[in-house]
Amino acid sequence: MNIDQLRYFKAVAEEENLGRASQRLHITQQGLSANIIKLESELGAYLFDRVGRQIYLNDTGRRFLTHVDRLLNELKDAEEEIKTKKVSRRNSITISSTGSGIASRIISGYLSCHNDTNIILNVIDDKYIPYALSQQNVDFVISSVMYSSATTDTCFLYEQPFWAAVSIDHPLAERSEVSLADLKEEKFALDPETVTFRKDLDSIFEKAGIAPNVVLTSNSLDALANCVQSGTAITIFGQHGKKENELWKSRNICLIPIVDEFAKRKIYMHWRKEIKRDVHLMDFLAYVRENSESLLENPLL
Repeated sequence: MNIDQLRYFKAVAEEENLGRASQRLHITQQGLSANIIKLESELGAYLFDRVGRQIYLNDTGRRFLTHVDRLLNELKDAEEEIKTKKVSRRNSITISSTGSGIASRIISGYLSCHNDTNIILNVIDDKYIPYALSQQNVDFVISSVMYSSATTDTCFLYEQPFWAAVSIDHPLAERSEVSLADLKEEKFALDPETVTFRKDLDSIFEKAGIAPNVVLTSNSLDALANCVQSGTAITIFGQHGKKENELWKSRNICLIPIVDEFAKRKIYMHWRKEIKRDVHLMDFLAYVRENSESLLENPLL
């Protein structure tokens, strides 16, 4: 039994006439009759009563028609759902990132010239990068963590500078730039140690020979900003999005670039090699590659 047989049966059941049903289905009457006989044979029951050249749906046929109608309707719904998802998928890009700030410039830049695209951004821990890249519902991973495998590709995007955020009354507030050595005696409000940015920052502190005096640990940017605004501590951050930078400005917090050459972190983008079959995703990849250098321009968005 196959789907065509069920459709043939439905047409004959509704028409109760092989000639009209064959015209409706665009097949020969002989071929239609053979399919109906085969279906009845497979079921082990007659679905129609034959009286001369007339054919009538019997009680068994009517019960079977109820099930066939439901099956064909469910199949139609499934086809429409899949088609809808394919259309949606073609216009959708899902990005996992180990920090929303490092992906914000890429996303805003791409959307400014592709307003028919929907981008979904998920923030993940760096230990989940291999898992994210193995999932069909994640297209790209953006992170400071270098990752490679036989099924993935990677490109370098840019080097992200670091900034110090201090209160407007802080002695460093008037400085146009600082080094990590200038911050050695400061108290810090920082992300938790499990956050990828904090791991990168701790690595830089180690290179500078600094053991930071951390008085507040929080994954809330608002909590960090409150601590800095009050003058209790300073914080260090990388490239942020527009929303985050508006928060700094609204709190009258001064942002000062850190000039140490090693006070930067490299940002990479990873993806599965199979996306080469998707024109929409390849267009996004081409955009990122062509515009990666501009990602460093005006790092405070």
